[in-house]
Amino acid sequence: MSLRFRICSPAEVDIAQHAEFLAKQSLPVALRFVDAVQAAIREACDTPQAGLPCNLLNPTFADVRSWPVRRFPHHRVFYRMSGGEIEVLRVLHTARDLGLIFGSPDPKST
Repeated sequence: MSLRFRICSPAEVDIAQHAEFLAKQSLPVALRFVDAVQAAIREACDTPQAGLPCNLLNPTFADVRSWPVRRFPHHRVFYRMSGGEIEVLRVLHTARDLGLIFGSPDPKST
């Protein structure tokens, strides 16, 4: 059974920015990217535990997993299970600094 999903605002911005960048080079590629992201999200909903654990240092994001975007090998969908649904947090290029994006743990909380 496939889970429902919710795309958070930062992920929506990520998708739009990546598509806009790609569209400057090729509109068909940008449209394929958006389709590939949607397919990756559906695949993650079908088998959410199959995504790779991200092992982020910030405990707020301890349960985050990532799923590849097919045909765009340098992009991944970052998500977690939340209340019986998939919460899509970000869609990022693999060269990005995940520690910076997902934040370091608050030193006062340790």
